[in-house]
Amino acid sequence: MADAMNFPGDCQQLTVRRQRQVTRVKAAVGLRRMLPILPTQVNDFLRRIEMVARKTLFRLRNHKAESSEVVVIGGSVDAILARPVRVLVVDDAVDSGGTLRDVIGFVRSHNAAAEIRSAVIVVTFERPLVQPDFMLWRQTIVRFPWSSDVRSGS
Repeated sequence: MADAMNFPGDCQQLTVRRQRQVTRVKAAVGLRRMLPILPTQVNDFLRRIEMVARKTLFRLRNHKAESSEVVVIGGSVDAILARPVRVLVVDDAVDSGGTLRDVIGFVRSHNAAAEIRSAVIVVTFERPLVQPDFMLWRQTIVRFPWSSDVRSGS
């Protein structure tokens, strides 16, 4: 992807975080501790239920996703976004598209002239708010090693 955008050799990285409300809820009710010890089939079933619920809420909200603050956790906004730049926003998954929308908005708020592309591993919703430019899979459950439902060491 970097080759397709003709990135110069001096690429810089800005790491940001935007956490969905459901992730905070999972942590608050103790699911983060319980999920890794459950069988994979149970976690898959729970993830499917979560996706049906999230898709239903998304439709009921007329395809609007919650907004959350984008927080810089690595790199310098001024050093990277102060000049004309090409930006590749990379995320693991797009569900409603809220995170991608918020991060692209964050970049635009710091540099309206930035050329922005996005890449994700999977798009889980049929019609997210923002379609990434590059993706590997669509409407598939992917078990990421950093997910709260993955056993450490597995």
